[in-house]
Amino acid sequence: MSHSDIASIVEAARANAVSELALVDTLPEERFDRIVRLAMALMEMPYSFVNLVDKERIWAKATFNQKDYESTRDQSICNFAIRNPLPTVIEDTLLDDNVHHLNYVVSTPKFRCYVGIPLIYAGEIVGALCTLDTKPRKIPAQKVQLLSDLAKVVESEFQNVQLEQESHGLRAQKKAWRDLSTKLHGNDQLSGLRSHALELVAQGTPLKSTFHEMIAGVEREFPEMICSILILDDDSEHVVRCYGPSLPDAYNKALIGLKIGHGVGSCGTAAATAERVVVSDIFNHEYWSDYLALAEMAGVGACWSEPILSSDGKVLGTFAIYHREIREPQEIEFRLIEQTAHLASIAIERDRANKLIWQQANYDALTGLPNRELSAVHINVAINNATRNKQKFALMFLDLDRFKEVNDTLGHDAGDLLLIEASRRIQNCVRASDSVARLGGDEFVVLLNDVRGEKGVEKVASNILQALTDPFQLNEDIAHVSASIGITFFPDDGKGLDELMKNADQAMYQAKESGRDRFSYFTNELREEANERRQLSEDLRRAIKEDELVLHYQPVVDLKSGKIIGAEALLRWQHPTRGMLYPDDFIELSDETGQTFPLTHWVVKKAISQSMIWREVAGEAFKICVNTSLRQYTDNSRHSEHWLTELEAHKDKANNIIFEVSEQLLVNPTDDIIANIERIKACGIELAIDDFGAGYSSLAFIKELGIDYLKIDKQFIANVAATKDGQVLCEAILAMATKLGTKVVAEGIEQPQQLQVLQHIGCEFGQGYYLAYPLTAQVFSERLAQQS
Repeated sequence: MSHSDIASIVEAARANAVSELALVDTLPEERFDRIVRLAMALMEMPYSFVNLVDKERIWAKATFNQKDYESTRDQSICNFAIRNPLPTVIEDTLLDDNVHHLNYVVSTPKFRCYVGIPLIYAGEIVGALCTLDTKPRKIPAQKVQLLSDLAKVVESEFQNVQLEQESHGLRAQKKAWRDLSTKLHGNDQLSGLRSHALELVAQGTPLKSTFHEMIAGVEREFPEMICSILILDDDSEHVVRCYGPSLPDAYNKALIGLKIGHGVGSCGTAAATAERVVVSDIFNHEYWSDYLALAEMAGVGACWSEPILSSDGKVLGTFAIYHREIREPQEIEFRLIEQTAHLASIAIERDRANKLIWQQANYDALTGLPNRELSAVHINVAINNATRNKQKFALMFLDLDRFKEVNDTLGHDAGDLLLIEASRRIQNCVRASDSVARLGGDEFVVLLNDVRGEKGVEKVASNILQALTDPFQLNEDIAHVSASIGITFFPDDGKGLDELMKNADQAMYQAKESGRDRFSYFTNELREEANERRQLSEDLRRAIKEDELVLHYQPVVDLKSGKIIGAEALLRWQHPTRGMLYPDDFIELSDETGQTFPLTHWVVKKAISQSMIWREVAGEAFKICVNTSLRQYTDNSRHSEHWLTELEAHKDKANNIIFEVSEQLLVNPTDDIIANIERIKACGIELAIDDFGAGYSSLAFIKELGIDYLKIDKQFIANVAATKDGQVLCEAILAMATKLGTKVVAEGIEQPQQLQVLQHIGCEFGQGYYLAYPLTAQVFSERLAQQS
């Protein structure tokens, strides 16, 4: 048989399975949409699909945005994933010969990373659960395994679809079947039992109730039988649950914890061998020789047991039929035991799938701690209990200090290991009645129930701080972090979830601002500060719209000629009630409240307009420096893209602008940061490193990115005339800048001696109060006119 013949057979079998599933071109369903959302959160990717393979196309049953999606098979990455029963992981699609040419790779949305898990129904691969990203990614094996587990949930829902289709047609006949149950025999009896069991599973009935009703139904139809269902642990080694309502309680309890094996009764042997076991005479069979006392207690003489198997062949438990007398099974009883074991398998897998979905929705995949949603439930329960019992509880908001440095220097895998170990250490510091949750990133919440006062809470906080300052062994590397903790109390500080979380968060920031590696209590003063900051934030939004902002300009001077050759734009805010506010009063707030981009957009627009006026007076070389925030280079959101697009649209007017950036930006710039800088440079905008020398920027990146200016930090200029070392350092910076082809501006010139030394060592440009204070645009224009 040729390869093409085999392929045709496989495709025909796949098409039959997809047709039998009957999901293609159906409406969206929450149960599949929910899995897609979980997949995106689990893999931290922006796209996910549950795709089904039709004859000529790939069709999505569930999508990341709940919109219709389909593709021809030859243009879908999933078309390759379905050829292999194992997960398909493509960390960079442009490097993969099979997919680098596909439409969705080379054009919008330009998928660069793909993880796909084949979905199996009726023994055939009918589609894939996939997640995608528009940038290449390293995918840990742990996350691939978790996505594979989630794919099992999809397959379980496929089985549920079949069950629902069958049970839908059976519901209308249920009453008639019950009325005729006494007249039905053989297959009719089995059909009635099967339909009722399918309804229980489709309705999501709890597993215990489902099994008790199934057993009751069998025993009602066949009164001479006694039935039981045993469930094994995850390793399929021990009995963990026993459902036998007609057996003595002592009998059922004796089976809990029993280790299965060949010769361990009918059920233990069936579970160990994964095969049916028929024992017609319990008191004369080797499998029961060690369990005759149990048989006498239950009053049974015969037992045949059927293993309950999962869809992939794993033993989940057993279904057993007992008889009081010695007897051989009849043909209908073989069919009954086989059918009931299959129905029990469906019920168990549905129950486990629901538990997996709940686990994924409520627990952090990395640390295993409760996530933000479940933490909110715990806190609300604590509020209700404390209110009812007139108790107090403490809420801690914890943030790791310097965690970003670990991620940036050692990588995200090391960061993940640190978070796992940190969560373990935090848990070891609290009682069993308390709870620890991870909110995301390096933020944790600790709930301490029923506290009597501050002393016990402080002990827990101190223990956590000490535990987290111990070194973290991350494979071959060692990392050191600390923590900042904010503490608030119910009901003294707040009586609702949102208020308590906000209070604890504010107290945590107070601990950070006080030096980190400490805890801080929430106080009324913090509340007042928070209210004041919130009001100031609202005022700032209004200020941008109502033209309350103004720019002052500090001259940048040629130190040889004394001529003004540029300016630094300095933002001021003429607040209607607080008077003139300076950047230190509101810039940090703008970063925290997401107003950085509109604020900088206003400054840049104003500076561009002013530069076009002044270059007519001072010449084409006249430049205006504008301060920019780290966030504008590191935040790849729609705000950042809009800002860059606006610059590109006005690049013909922007070539007299210099953007000042923090030296921190060039410590270890990512590909995204470099790409953003290159876009800015392409607009004709020059770049200056502000406060150069205070950080640890890379000289290689200064050269590679074509940084145009280094603005020497004020602390160096303060020492340039005071100490020999100060002069030596400034000379070294000048020499280095000359080699790199970069100009130098000395900031903070406040004394004539400083100016003289800078002129002596050959510094070209400078600014500072000794040369000129910041000026209004009108006064600056007058200075330029006088200079001309």
